[in-house]
Amino acid sequence: MTRYKMAEFSMLSANNDIKAINAKFEKIENLDKDKKKENMNNNIIIEDENNEHNINDNDTLDNIEFDNIKKELISYIEKIGPDKIPELTYAEFEKDNDLNGQIDLIYSMSGLRCLNYGIEPFDWMTCKLKAGKIIPALSTTTSCISALQTLELLKLIKNLDIQNYRNTFMNLAIPIIQASQPGNVVNKKICGNLYSNVWDIWNVEINKDNQEENNVKFLFDKLRKKYGIYPKDIFLGKKAVYLSLLNSGINNNIESLTDILGYNYENNNSENYVDISVTFTEKENSQEYLKNIPKIRVCFK
Repeated sequence: MTRYKMAEFSMLSANNDIKAINAKFEKIENLDKDKKKENMNNNIIIEDENNEHNINDNDTLDNIEFDNIKKELISYIEKIGPDKIPELTYAEFEKDNDLNGQIDLIYSMSGLRCLNYGIEPFDWMTCKLKAGKIIPALSTTTSCISALQTLELLKLIKNLDIQNYRNTFMNLAIPIIQASQPGNVVNKKICGNLYSNVWDIWNVEINKDNQEENNVKFLFDKLRKKYGIYPKDIFLGKKAVYLSLLNSGINNNIESLTDILGYNYENNNSENYVDISVTFTEKENSQEYLKNIPKIRVCFK
C-alpha cells in the first residue's frame, strides 16, 4: 500500500466509518488489480469510475491518486464549520477486534511515520502485537508529555521571557506533577572573550570534491580564522585520527579529510556531516590546551 493510500485510509479510519473504510479499501485493492492500461505512443490512459487521466512516462499512479485525495480533502474541508463538527465520543481500545478498524488506523499511521523518517516498515501483525503494549502508554504518559511540550513550544513561538517557561517533573504512578522555572544557559569561558555552552556546535563546511578544501590544513585554517585560537589534534569519538606532534612538518594537503574521518558519502548520504573533537591552544606554540571547547561539526557539501 502506497503512502497516499495509507493517508486516505487513515482519514476514513479517523471518522470511524467502518462501511466507508471497507468500501474504499476494496476499491483501492480492485484498482491495483484491475486498472485499465492502454499504451499508445508512450501515453498511458488510466480510467476509473469517475475520472480519466492522460499522463506521460514521467507521471506515476501515486501522483494521480494524490490529486484525487487532495480534491476529496478540499471538498471535505469546505463542508466543515463550527456548527457542523459532530459530537466527539470516546472509543475503548480493543486490539483483538479486527472489525473496529483501530489496528488498521495505527498500522497506516505508523507506515506513514516510517516513510517520513526512513524507518524500515513492519507488517500488520507486528503492529497489532506491539499496539497492545504501546497504546496504554500513549494514552497516558506520552499524551501528558506531548501536551506539556506543546505549551512550551507555544511560549517559544510567542518569544516570551525565560520566566514564563517551565521544567516539569511528572510521575503518574504516584501521581505527582511539579513545575520549576528554568535558569539561563551557563556560558563557560574558553579564553579572552570566547565563551561556549552545552548547546554550542561549531560548524565548518567542507567541499568533499575540492582537494584544496578536503584536507586538515583547510579545516584548521577556517577554525583559526573564525575563533582566533589554534587547533592541534582531532579525535573521532575516543580515537585520535590526527595528532599535531606526530604530523609536524608533513604536508597536510595530501591526505583527504574524508579519508581521515572515514566518511563515505555513499553510505552516509542521510547524514552529510561528521562530529569530531578538536583540541586548541591560545597561542600557536603553546602546549597548554584550552578547556570548554564545544563539538566541531564538519559538514560535507
